[in-house]
Amino acid sequence: LRTLPSESLPRLFSQAVRGEIIEVRLHRQALQQFLRHLKHDSRSEDEIRTMIAADASHPFMRHFFGMTYAVYHQYRQQAGLLRSSGRPAPPDQASVDEISGLLAKLDLLSKPEKVGPFDLLAIYQLTGYSLRDVWWVYDKMSRSE
Repeated sequence: LRTLPSESLPRLFSQAVRGEIIEVRLHRQALQQFLRHLKHDSRSEDEIRTMIAADASHPFMRHFFGMTYAVYHQYRQQAGLLRSSGRPAPPDQASVDEISGLLAKLDLLSKPEKVGPFDLLAIYQLTGYSLRDVWWVYDKMSRSE
């Protein structure tokens, strides 16, 4: 290509696009690997949307998914979950007691490195408290231990 005169390049590229010079084939293994990656990506996207719908806080999403605030804000906006200004209030004492009791009962505080987002989502599903409240209690308790 370097030795060709520059005025020949458009003709060469048009022939290449029409398949007259270059033959393009799919590499089956690479294609299967790519499809697996897409499947994993869409599963991750569904997981993120599930967490956002359960009112996960930005610190929760940053901790488990490495999400920046801008991306978090975009997901919440897409879900129609934008708040008016200000921070949400922390959970009341009755909520804290119930959530902390479940965290202890499920033994989620003894090995914080093993806790995943679905462990905390299970507490949200059991109690009906927002994932934001569950994370708030979990974060406070795991830091104090």
